[in-house]
Amino acid sequence: MNLTTLLKLKASSPEKILRRLIEQVRLEQAKEKPNLPHIAIGLHGGAVFSGFLLDYNLENEEILLGIFYDGKPQLTFCNCRNVLSVELQNGTDWLYALSDGALAFNPSAADAPPSLELKRIISSTVTELSTAVGHDIQLTFDLSEVKELMQQYTAKLLLTTVAEVIAKIVDNALGKEALQESVSQIQLKLGEEKKVELLDKVLTIECKIENGPRLAWKHAELQEAIEEKL
Repeated sequence: MNLTTLLKLKASSPEKILRRLIEQVRLEQAKEKPNLPHIAIGLHGGAVFSGFLLDYNLENEEILLGIFYDGKPQLTFCNCRNVLSVELQNGTDWLYALSDGALAFNPSAADAPPSLELKRIISSTVTELSTAVGHDIQLTFDLSEVKELMQQYTAKLLLTTVAEVIAKIVDNALGKEALQESVSQIQLKLGEEKKVELLDKVLTIECKIENGPRLAWKHAELQEAIEEKL
């Protein structure tokens, strides 16, 4: 970390900073060990409160901060109309979220499983998909080129997203019937674009790698693309 890196950041209002940080909080919520932004907010009148950002409700203009003291939670509820400044105290972890894409997102090793762990996830996903669809589904994912942290991170997200989207499709009787008739194998790949193809009962889902923590495919978008091919 150096000044050259920090110079890629631009000035922004407290509201915009809070908007970006709460997006990261939403992503962390599903993790077993979430990493949350620790901030200090300055209010009209000179008061300053600090803690982990737990919630930011823009519609109701509310902020919730929290810390643990002697194992007990201490919570601070604030009206965000009074916020004059936001200080990000563990900034290194969140610079990418504040840089408008100028700085790369670097996933942690815990969020980017190596090939052996990805193979285990694939195996469990096969069982999950076959159970959801109602017949055996093959799942192929060439991991020979999945070596970098960002590739491993995206691969895990893609596996999780596909399983959730297929489960959503088979919730509908017509969707389940269409999958049973049209798909016997799902092939996943990381590539230069995001696309879905169906040929000879092989459903191929390609996903590009983004410079950020979100998968290029949104759930609703991927579901619609798959349903169009069935």
